[in-house]
Amino acid sequence: MEAENGVVKSVGRVFAILEAFARVQQSMTAIEIGRRLGTPPSSTAAILKSMVTLGYLSFDRVTRVYLPTIRLGMLTLWVDGASLGSAALDRLIETLHETTGETIIIATQSDLEMKYLLTRPGRFPVRFLAPAGLRRPLCGSGTGWALLASKTDAEVSVLIQHTNRATPSQPVDERRLLDLLAQVRVQGYAASYGNVILGSGVIAMVLPGGQRSLVLGVGGPAERLERSEAQIVEQMRAAIAGILGPS
Repeated sequence: MEAENGVVKSVGRVFAILEAFARVQQSMTAIEIGRRLGTPPSSTAAILKSMVTLGYLSFDRVTRVYLPTIRLGMLTLWVDGASLGSAALDRLIETLHETTGETIIIATQSDLEMKYLLTRPGRFPVRFLAPAGLRRPLCGSGTGWALLASKTDAEVSVLIQHTNRATPSQPVDERRLLDLLAQVRVQGYAASYGNVILGSGVIAMVLPGGQRSLVLGVGGPAERLERSEAQIVEQMRAAIAGILGPS
């Protein structure tokens, strides 16, 4: 491994990227990051790609920008206790787990997928299995639809094009998805029953304020969720409003 001043170069660049985000406190393109670090474009791109794959950075294919994810912040919470944001999410998860009894999920976009960052398994004998780190298709899942509904149709169209190039054997029907997202925007949440796994479902909505990159999901057997959909949606809205504040 190539080292400089006792530091492996690639490791040093990872932390330099994180420190750059800490200074600017906003999203950046690969060009902006490389300029700040003074690193070759190929090296910068390779490190950024790895950090996205691992879930520590998010990448928006529409605007071409990178941003640290909540997973990065969760790494050191044990040092000085939970941060306000993490404590609020913990309360949100705990509240919904108590009121619904179902599996609770906090997810975020990771390129063309949704990645589960935090999960709490349901307490029913038959429940939705969703370990942290699980990935779901951005354009083909309830958590993905909830996030996409917060974007414009033009932004969604670009993501659909990228998705169809990445998975040509399973193309996304653009018109159908845009119509579905219009409905999600009207009702304020997405419901997916059996779209990813037969018999399983998720009700999902984007969190408000500074948490808009995060999606809250309640998962369980599709039949049980569909039967209680209205009640679960109200429980989700009440918990979000009471803990995170209004949208």
